[in-house]
Parts: sequence; C-alpha cells; structure tokens
Amino acid sequence: MVIMGLFLWWYGRGWRQYVGDGHDSNVRVMDDLAESPHVKQLKDLGDKTAIAAERDRLQAEINRIKAAAKLTDDEVTGYQQVAGQLDNKGTRLKDVVVELDQLASYVALPDETTIAAILPQAVQATIAVRPSGVEVPETVAAYIDEIKAEAAIELVAKVEKTLIDAVIALDAERDALRTEIQSIKDANATLITKHQANEELAKVIAEHSRQEAILGDIAKKEKSRDKLITDQEAAGITVVNWIANRDKALSALADAFNAEERVLSDLMFGIEADVSADVVEHASVGLSQRSTNEYIKNRGDSVSYGDAQVDPTRFLKALRAGKIALNKNYDSKAVAADVLSVTKEVRFSAKLDSDRIGGFSRSSMTPGKQALFALTLILNESQEPWPLLIDQPEDDLDSRSIYDTIVPYLLKRKKERQIIMVSHNANLVIGADSEQVIVANRHGDDRKNKNERTFEYFTGALEHSQQLNESSATTLGRFGIREHACEILDGGEEAFQKRRDKYKI
Repeated sequence: MVIMGLFLWWYGRGWRQYVGDGHDSNVRVMDDLAESPHVKQLKDLGDKTAIAAERDRLQAEINRIKAAAKLTDDEVTGYQQVAGQLDNKGTRLKDVVVELDQLASYVALPDETTIAAILPQAVQATIAVRPSGVEVPETVAAYIDEIKAEAAIELVAKVEKTLIDAVIALDAERDALRTEIQSIKDANATLITKHQANEELAKVIAEHSRQEAILGDIAKKEKSRDKLITDQEAAGITVVNWIANRDKALSALADAFNAEERVLSDLMFGIEADVSADVVEHASVGLSQRSTNEYIKNRGDSVSYGDAQVDPTRFLKALRAGKIALNKNYDSKAVAADVLSVTKEVRFSAKLDSDRIGGFSRSSMTPGKQALFALTLILNESQEPWPLLIDQPEDDLDSRSIYDTIVPYLLKRKKERQIIMVSHNANLVIGADSEQVIVANRHGDDRKNKNERTFEYFTGALEHSQQLNESSATTLGRFGIREHACEILDGGEEAFQKRRDKYKI
C-alpha cells in the first residue's frame, strides 16, 4: 500500500510540472493578441499603402513649390530635416505628457522642491495561490496566508519603486525634449522664418511630416503586433507540448505501475487513467450548449475537449472570434483554461478472483465479494498482528454471501490475528467457530438485569449449554451460550445444525 502512495505523489508532481506551472499564462498570451491595443490602433491609423501614396504625392508637391519659389535644394532639404526633428521630438513630448498623466493617479509629480512620491493606497497587490485556504488544513492555510502577505508587501514596494523611477525618468525626458526643441528653433530661426513665409510650402511640408509620423507609428505598432503573433504561435506550441508531456507522464505512470504484478493476499491491483464525466461537465459549464459548433457537436453535448487540445491555437481563435457561444458572465480566458486543462484522473482498480472493482468501469463484484474485498484490505493493512475490530459486517449482505465468502475467509484469517466482531448473524458467530462469545443484554421490563444494570454481559464458548432456568431473575441467567445464540442470532438453530453436520457431532 505504501507503493501506491508514492506513485500518487509522483503523479501529482508530474502534473504540476507539465501543466500547472504556466499553462494558464500561455492561454493568456494567446488571448492577448485579440485584446491588444496595437491591433485596434493599427486599424485607427488607416491603410498603410494609402498613407505612403499620400506622402509621396506631398513630396512631389514640395518639389513643385520649391521650383516655383526658387528655393535652393539645400534650403528645402535643411528645412525638411529641421521640421522632421521638431515633429519627432514634439510627438515624443506629447507621448511623455500622456504617460505622466497616466501615472499621476499613482505618483505625485515632482516639482523644484520635492521628489516623486506614491499617493496613499495607490498601489495594491492581490496574490492568488493554489491550493487555496479552504483546500488545505487550517494550520497550513495560516502559514500560506503569512507567505502571501509578505510577498504582497514586497511586490507593492517593487511596483512603487518602478512607478517612481518611471515618473522621474519621464519628467527628466520632458524637460530635455523641451530644451532640445527650443534649441533647434533658435539655431534655425532664419531658415524657419524664410520657409514659413511661404505659407503653401509650410502647409504641404507639415502634412508631409504628419504622414511620415503616421507611417512611423504604423511601423512601431506592426512590430508590436508581429511580436504578439510570434508569442501566440510559440504559446500554442508550448501548450501542445505540455499536453503531450502530460499524457506521456500519465502513460508512463500507468505502465510503470502495471509492469510489476502487485498482489496483496488474493487481491491484484492495477491503475487506470481516464477523464471522468464530472471533469468534462465542469469544463463545459461556460459554453452554451444550445448552439452547435466545432466543439459542441450537438445541442446539449459536453465540450469536445479532445479536439480543442489537439489544436489549441485553432480553438482559441474560434473562441476569440465569437464562433463559440459562451454562457452569460463567463470569461473566454477562464473557459479556455478549463477546457485546455482537462486531464486524465488516476484511479486504482483491484481484482478478486475474476471480479474487479475500482477504476472507471462498473464493479462486477457482488455485495458479498465487495465485503470480502474490504475485509481483505483491512486485515492486510498492517503487518503487525494487532486485534481487529469489525462492527456488523453482515449489513446489506445476504446469508449465502456471508456463508460462502466471508465465513471461510474469517476461518482462515483468525489463525493469524485476533478478530473481535459485533454481529447478529449466526453464520458469522457460529459458522466461523468463534472461540469466545459475549452475549449483551440491555435492561428492560421483559429482559431483566441484575440490580437493574443498564447493560449486563454473559460470556463463554459456543459449546456451553444449560437447561432452561425458569426461576432465573435475569435474562442472561436463563440458559447457556448455545441457547442464547439460537434465541438471539438470525438463523441460529440452522447454523448450529450446519456446525454439527460439518464436525459430525
């Protein structure tokens, strides 16, 4: 039995190694692309080809105006460079101002006399740990809560420092940009004045610069989008590999356990790995089963998690695109994690003679055989020959099952350890040749005890017999052990007759 415990422990670690340490994070990566601001902003910026065409048209217009105004190439080129520098720095200055404004909710911006400071209660951290407090003993939960509290304090401190550092850096960058912009304007004042005098040229150059800036934004956001796509593809491969490794680990566990015959007394143990219906039902609760799709084949069906796990990327794309209908208040990320995390459960099985119990199949053992199976486990739980207490093993069993299966087993096992049993069944008491019988009587109007004690006991061997004593003041004193057994036990007289026949008395 110790071997089983070790295998379960190894299985638990294997599952965590292959699935638990990042599976959800990769689902999040694969979902991030659909929710990324870069994708939406790319659409808002417009068509890249059309913008490039407009930029080229504006360049041709600049060349035409330059020729008409008789401006030298060096002057126009110089002004375009200056305008480009001012536009780039001005764009970055706007971004810095926006970023500082975003951080203002958390950090007090510095001035000439103060440094940046975190606003009270601006930064908070919540740490989720599995197992949760309700899944472990209270003492362990309290210790985990202490660790979470310490980690939260440390995390908040790091976040606060990061925010302050970011504000200080952005504030310095803002001042530097303002200084650089003013320096460029001062250094090129004459050139700027000359070109701005030509209002038409100034407007065209300004529009040309705007189109260049938009193309620059598109290039940056395309780079971010492409990185998300690459990360998504890598995450999909990682999820597939984790699922494969998980299945491989479960197969290795089953093969390793079943490779060696594991026998306990007359029991043979095995191990099975499969997905239970409850797990599939839990993974399906977030998906609407009223509409069909690639993963809900028919109305009312549970989710086809196997199809989703074969190609997680395809499943997540269908989920993001709304091709898989979800029930109200269910989040697509949570649903994706539930479906992709469906895994096989490990269960033990056992065989006794040709019957089996446990695993995922319905037991083929009769009630009597199941009772014998339970008794076999109990009797072999320890190698120490300690006395064994059994309370009414005949419950829910018929007499034939008791006599044919349990009685022979007790006759064999009582030679190895003492068995103390409470029973109303004659087959277990008489048929199993009890060495010592204790008859208990509770005091009542029709069954008196000495001095009206609540309980009184009478003990002896099954062979003890005594003629009926009508004058006895107590119930237990009326006759012997054998007579009490025939009177109290169900089928007592028949059991004694079988005993006489067996021993040819």
